Amino acid sequence: MFSLLGWATLSINFIVVRRFDNYDPNSNLDSDGNSFFMAGLEYSPAKNVSVIPNFQYVNYQAKDIQRNSKSDLVARLILHIHFNVSLNIIIEVCNHHVVISRQIERMTDHKTDIEENLMF
Repeated sequence: MFSLLGWATLSINFIVVRRFDNYDPNSNLDSDGNSFFMAGLEYSPAKNVSVIPNFQYVNYQAKDIQRNSKSDLVARLILHIHFNVSLNIIIEVCNHHVVISRQIERMTDHKTDIEENLMF
């Protein structure tokens, strides 16, 4: 397992972010690993506020019934607001479904509460 993370500051308001993960818990099996790639652009219009459109691609080691590779491509839009709590509103589009969720992290105990609000 390994991860690579990179970013490039384009201006005071724009940052390009990239991440790659390779996960294979058992190298003797050909069906338990995956590769993950994420790329996005973080836009900060104001202090403590970010809008982050990004794409996530996961390629699975497991094959489908026809022995074809399985993968997912997810388009995400994150609205991140950070004050005494950190609030993320996440919109995901994958396999013809839209999921809107909210994530709140209280800074005092770093506990994260996730609630799925809507899926259609």
